[in-house]
Amino acid sequence: MSRVIDAIFENGVFKPLSYVEVKEHEKIAIKIISLDEWHNRFNRIIEKIHKKAAQYTHEEIEADISLAVKESRKEKYGNKSNSLFSTAIQRNSYFLSKIYKYHKTPSLLPKSLAIKPNL
Repeated sequence: MSRVIDAIFENGVFKPLSYVEVKEHEKIAIKIISLDEWHNRFNRIIEKIHKKAAQYTHEEIEADISLAVKESRKEKYGNKSNSLFSTAIQRNSYFLSKIYKYHKTPSLLPKSLAIKPNL
């Protein structure tokens, strides 16, 4: 299982800031990335999403999401409907519509997700 955790480096040792499910003496790989670098990468990704979304209207995005939902349901379940799958698709649609909304009004983004200018 891969996951990202926060850790602090003290006295030559990485100390996780939360519980980590690892067996004693198990070898793991650690990728070190500073929080500033992570935020910069995340901001660049959000910026790319904003640029892509800018070329489409809200109606076009909603139509594409609705079509994708229908195609996915048909491909996976045929004529049968699955409420769990439907819920997952609705959540993804909600997320995508929020990205579009934030693109139109960046001030609505939470401060942790706001695009910071590259200095």
